[in-house]
Parts: sequence; C-alpha cells; structure tokens
Amino acid sequence: MKIAYQAPAKVILSGEHAAVYGKPALASAVSFYLTFTMEDNKNTTVSHQKDKAIQYIEEEVKKYLQKNNLAFIDKPYQFFIKSTVPIGRGLGSSGALCTSAVACFWEFYTGQKPEKSVVNSVAYHCEKYFHSRPSGLDVSTSCFGGLIYYRKEFEFLKTVSALNCKFSEKIQSRLFLIDSGKPKETTAEMVQQVGRAYNQKPRKFEEYFNAIEKLTRQMVVAIMREDVAMFENCLKKNEALLEQIGVVSLPTQKLIDCLSKIGAAKVTGAGGRKKGSGFILCFTQKEKKLAEYCAKNNLKYFRFQQALDGLKRV
Repeated sequence: MKIAYQAPAKVILSGEHAAVYGKPALASAVSFYLTFTMEDNKNTTVSHQKDKAIQYIEEEVKKYLQKNNLAFIDKPYQFFIKSTVPIGRGLGSSGALCTSAVACFWEFYTGQKPEKSVVNSVAYHCEKYFHSRPSGLDVSTSCFGGLIYYRKEFEFLKTVSALNCKFSEKIQSRLFLIDSGKPKETTAEMVQQVGRAYNQKPRKFEEYFNAIEKLTRQMVVAIMREDVAMFENCLKKNEALLEQIGVVSLPTQKLIDCLSKIGAAKVTGAGGRKKGSGFILCFTQKEKKLAEYCAKNNLKYFRFQQALDGLKRV
C-alpha cells in the first residue's frame, strides 16, 4: 500500500515573531510543495534507518492515537520525500513536512483519511522538534491553504480562521519572492534572540508587537478591499518594525532599501541577523525593473502564486 500527501509552503504577510506573543498573524499558502510518501517495508531483513525527525513525527501520531483510544496497526514502513520548498528560507519547509507526514502516518496506521483539524493539532506538536517554540502558524497554513488569520493566546487556546477570500489579481500579479540568502541562524535561534531582547525591554517590544497587530488587521482589510495602496503601505511599515525588533540583517536591509525604489518589500519568516534573512516578499508594479535588478545582482526571484487547497492526498 502506497500513501502520499502533499502540503504547500507558506508566506507570512504580517505578524512574524509577534505571533509567538499572542498577537495575530496573517499568512498565505504559496505554490511550493512538499510530498510525503509512505509504503509497506516488505524487506524485513533490512534494518530501516529512521530519520530522527520522521521518528519524532511517527511517535507523536501514535501518542495521539493511543491517548484517544483509536485503533491502529503498527507496521514497518519506508518513506520518500519530494519537495520544491526552499529549506531554511522562511517559507515553512518543516511545517509542510510535519503536515504531510502526519497525514500519511495517520492513514498508514489506521486505514482512514484524517480530518484536517486533527492533522493540524498533531503537526503543531511535531514542529516543536524543529522549532522549540513554534507559533503554529506554519502548519495551519500548510494544512488549510489559502489565507489564514491565526492567533495563539495560550497553548490551549488557538484561533485558526481560513479567510473566505483570495488575492485579487491586481495584488497577486505584483507580488514576488526574492531570495536574500539562507540565514546563518535557525528559526529557533531567531525566536530565542527576540525572546532575550523582549525580556530586556518588555515595554518597548510590546509597543512593537501592538503596532504589528494593527498592521496585520489593516492588511486583512487591504486584501478584502483590493486596496493596492494600503497593502503596499502595510508592507513598508511591517518591514520597519521587523528591523526594530532586530530580525533583519544589514545586507538585507540594504537590499530592501534598493527595492524600495521600485516598490515595497519585507522579510517573510523568522529572518536572520548575520547574513541572509531568507525570502523577501516584494510588491512592485515595475516587474521589468525588478527582473533587471535581480539579474544584475545575481538574485533568485519567483512570482508569488497563492495555493488555495492546502493539504491533499495525491
């Protein structure tokens, strides 16, 4: 028996880091995909060397099934991963892996297709293997697809709202993803760095996070109204706040400053302080100039394409 599930990457539009402190975040699934495939391991004479991350996901699925007294058959397996999601660039590669792998293990062990809400819950705990303090936004966006408004006020109180809308063509056609370079830091390290800075200046950081919350709400309105000017302004202000909280490296700040001459841009994801800061979300009406700039500076860029369906069996 072969089972395969596919989950998309994500782009955070607003709310990076603030989401860890109970503030809302807005994200969109984007059309980079990770496919996780499982099948029976019939060659029982060969020891199956398990990847530690996959073993962790496997155990989390079993733990959930046992806790809820759900019948399942534990059996040997082999797995395969196929992915177009750039790793370590702020697009949620680990979230897509957790989401698709949880769905696969669930069906492989139970013979039943899982509910997305259950996959989302289990995948959130699985992501703790990669990020010690995940917000839950990545797996929720990979799981449900489209636009996600997310808020985690407590470990036991999370609100995941799939917004009943998609990007208008006049916004999406002007959105691009530019690779500023892989951060030296992991997502967990960036979250820890912000945590230390928050503990040193809690009032100042609360001001930053409150301002980000307002921008997150404004961005929802901008998308719903198809307001190009408001959307662009939200991106600019968002980036300024991310620089204030210290998650954008100097080289990336210089890059974004150059991009400001043809539009607006912000880091999407955890960021990076030493060198690269992962992918940058750029909004511009001057695609030709963007292409010329990226070619001149040897930068990879991609047209933003929203993924609407989230997790699916393939």
